[in-house]
Amino acid sequence: MRNARIDGEDFRIILHVLSVSVWLGGQIVMGAIVPMVRKTNPEALSAISRGFARVAWPFFGLAVFTGIWNLTSIDSSSTTIGWQALLGIKMLFVLLAGGAALIHQNTRKPAVAAVSATIALGASLVALSMGVALSA
Repeated sequence: MRNARIDGEDFRIILHVLSVSVWLGGQIVMGAIVPMVRKTNPEALSAISRGFARVAWPFFGLAVFTGIWNLTSIDSSSTTIGWQALLGIKMLFVLLAGGAALIHQNTRKPAVAAVSATIALGASLVALSMGVALSA
């Protein structure tokens, strides 16, 4: 039977899963509501986007921090070259997700906003999938 206590490792993993959930879940929710808000109340879109950014970016930072924290707990001698390669690719997708989201947040061009949001969401989904594969 598993111990019911939460230790430091459990806490670190909970923080990481929570932060990724907020970052990725928020992108999905924003993708669903932005088209409706644009049609019904376009002047509110800027305030909604700023509110989302105030929540999403700290959680993105927490995901990166806890991801690095997770790496410090792994015995590198027990990882395979394939695992390390997948981790490196995952890190590239995390950077791509953050970079695309930053571009999306700072552009005024609708086409750039659409493409960068799609890339941010897609890269976040890939990074999540790779994270699950790495933890298995």
